[in-house]
Amino acid sequence: PGNYICELAAQPLARDYARHQGVPPRRLPGQRGGYARLNPPGSWDATNVSVTLNGFSHTSTDDVGVLLVAPGGQNVVLMDGAGNVLTPKCSVSNLTLTFSDAAAAPLPDTGCFGSGMYQPSNYYPSDTFSAPAPGGPYGTTLAGLNASTPNGTWSLYVPDFDVADSGSISGGWSLEIGGPTAVRLSRFDASSRAGRVLLRWRTASEADLLGFNLYRTEHGKLVRLNHSLISGVFGGTAGGHAYSFVDRPGVRGAVRYRLQAVGLDGARRWVGTATARALSGTR
Repeated sequence: PGNYICELAAQPLARDYARHQGVPPRRLPGQRGGYARLNPPGSWDATNVSVTLNGFSHTSTDDVGVLLVAPGGQNVVLMDGAGNVLTPKCSVSNLTLTFSDAAAAPLPDTGCFGSGMYQPSNYYPSDTFSAPAPGGPYGTTLAGLNASTPNGTWSLYVPDFDVADSGSISGGWSLEIGGPTAVRLSRFDASSRAGRVLLRWRTASEADLLGFNLYRTEHGKLVRLNHSLISGVFGGTAGGHAYSFVDRPGVRGAVRYRLQAVGLDGARRWVGTATARALSGTR
């Protein structure tokens, strides 16, 4: 069935809940009104669900909980209690966080963290997400959503459990539902210098991988950067393989990138998101 992606409007992260529901940037089959509804053709189950928070900022990440609820009520805590609770608190700004069971590790319980792909983590399992979120017990892996129906409204509940600190998700959030993945990614990051953005990623495994495509977001649209497929390493290696690509975005400010894996069967799946701040307008 391919991948169905909903990217929803940004909401402030308030004392209670930021329940993000909005209109995707591209219309999906059967989508109506202001809610994110997935109505793909035919009948199929959700598999390999991943979630991305864009522009995540908070003055104390330990206070933040994030709960994803599927249309059928299945749920998973993506993060709760991550980062230092004592001084110095883990304070972050404008991060891109992707949650996937295929990530190499969860967010840390202590210290701090940056943009990247992480496994779900819940360091305060006794926390309760109050109404309108469902009560516990809560799921611990995104695999728990497999075989659930993707049709209907997906909800993300983001409480700030401590009024003393504050934050936001300035770029909204996205939900991805795809078929079997051809690659497991351990890192994907972007760094800028003198008008260029260096994109680097490393795989943890490359089963049945044909290669990669890189995309940049421009005016709400995805623009492919590579003229030909970035070939994967045939057969992969025991520790995965490292890749890199240089982009010249020609704009100033934050630039968002998405990495797509292509399997030997032609199946395509988004596997990573990264953001860099371009410093020059020179192409």
